[in-house]
Amino acid sequence: TPSPHLLNKSTPSIRVSLVEPIADDMKPLIGDEKYLTILNSETPQDKMRKLLNFLTTTKLKDKLYQSLLKNELISCGTPVSKAVKE
Repeated sequence: TPSPHLLNKSTPSIRVSLVEPIADDMKPLIGDEKYLTILNSETPQDKMRKLLNFLTTTKLKDKLYQSLLKNELISCGTPVSKAVKE
């Protein structure tokens, strides 16, 4: 299982189809201002970049990882190489 601590600003782009559900999960930890900054970004890639820029603590990285497991990319049978754009 990949470590959530590998997720940070220098992480290669993460492919997601919808950033909004992930941002919704993160909102209680990042607050309204950062949440709106993410949602107001133009493209899904910009939204994900903004979200990754807000990962300043282990707790935030853990929450993002859990949200990715829940909403989007990583399942027990899905290799991380498919989840992370090289």
